[in-house]
Amino acid sequence: MARLWFKQEKLLFAPDVLAASHPLAKAPDIHELTIDVPGAQLSALHLRLPAPKGVVFFLHGNGGSLESWFINPEFYRRANYDLFMIDYRGYGKSTGHIESEAQLRTDVRAAWATVAPQYAGRKVVFYGRSLGTGLAAGAAALPATHQRTGAQHPWPADADPVQPQRHAQDASSASHAAAHCGCGAQ
Repeated sequence: MARLWFKQEKLLFAPDVLAASHPLAKAPDIHELTIDVPGAQLSALHLRLPAPKGVVFFLHGNGGSLESWFINPEFYRRANYDLFMIDYRGYGKSTGHIESEAQLRTDVRAAWATVAPQYAGRKVVFYGRSLGTGLAAGAAALPATHQRTGAQHPWPADADPVQPQRHAQDASSASHAAAHCGCGAQ
């Protein structure tokens, strides 16, 4: 039992680690960037179209990396949506180590703050798979003003931002959270 306790992170997180020199952007409209967060740098890919309807902010699952998750950009091109995706700490080319859920949520907010201003007044889709499901739902639950600007929300990273007294109008009509468990029952 003690062995399980000390090895639990290897059961939860299954990153593919890539060399810093490994190229990820494979088309001229896909841009590779680095996001500085306290104690680490997050690797990100951003499909940027000339006049997109909005953006899909995609948070991937607990295994792999951007190399295995940032697939089929043609789908997003046809839909005329930009796609933005990060690798969590220790995944792909991202540095650092995941220490807590609060840290993951803070990293997601920092990544969103990097691109949010580009999508003011446009549609935003927060999409998560597996590990990214809860993170995407948390991002989508932010008040609309924070979603559009990327501003830090007023709740602590480990608090539940969904308040019982919230009204439906607080949620942005231009935002949507999509989450799939990745278990095949979709």
